[in-house]
Amino acid sequence: MWEPNDELDRAFANAHHSLEETVEFFRLLRESNVTFIAPYHPEIEGENRVGSDGKLILTVWRIGAEEVIPIFTTPERLDEAMQGRGRPGELYAAGQMAGKELFRAFCPPHNKFRVAINPGCMCGTHFLDPERIQGIVDGSALKLPSPGELAMGGLVISLPERLPERLQGPLAKFLGGIPEVQAAWLFWEEKPKPPFEQVYVLGLAMAGGDTAELLKEAALAIASLCPPEWSSRAMIMDPKDPGFTEIMRCPPFHRTADFEPPPKTA
Repeated sequence: MWEPNDELDRAFANAHHSLEETVEFFRLLRESNVTFIAPYHPEIEGENRVGSDGKLILTVWRIGAEEVIPIFTTPERLDEAMQGRGRPGELYAAGQMAGKELFRAFCPPHNKFRVAINPGCMCGTHFLDPERIQGIVDGSALKLPSPGELAMGGLVISLPERLPERLQGPLAKFLGGIPEVQAAWLFWEEKPKPPFEQVYVLGLAMAGGDTAELLKEAALAIASLCPPEWSSRAMIMDPKDPGFTEIMRCPPFHRTADFEPPPKTA
């Protein structure tokens, strides 16, 4: 039975439970000391510090067909991984460094390898690509995305002149009878999941009204226009949400005379 040794170990174990816990794991990974492996040199004995030249050579492991940089949340996890490798007598040097300093070396474009956190351990392995590592170092991966940013993930806007004919006319007519809808945009999923060939999302800018009821009606309206091999949904777009603000400045396929796009911020 695996037991975590410290706060970072516990955060690693919980990272897959929710987005909030994943972000907390990234924060602790950045702020905590992490354990790394370097090639063994017999002339180096005892405790040493990384030189001022900033050079640090780390060991690369092969997992399956991929070469990765192994990093461990605690020395105990490294011991566990080395025991599991089944290579008696294998020599290595272990070190510790603050994650935010160590991971600077793994950011693009300098690094081509993924980092494997706790490879070969009972707790499982978490892989980080160079772009994610960059986000941990610069702090962007430590910010929880807004509801709009989550909603827009994987969506591409379909500009008015490129809307499917079977959707554009009927949707414009439907929305024209709802004065509370000030503007509407249509989006499509870049990578729809089978069995659907296309997934369309109707985004609405509202001004009053029963939001929940109007959202339900809009979802039913677009669903009634889609063939069985398509999927669809509707969403309310908040102009104050950073995930929606910029896209709401793009031309909507439906708008009322008094609709004003969100202003640009300095």
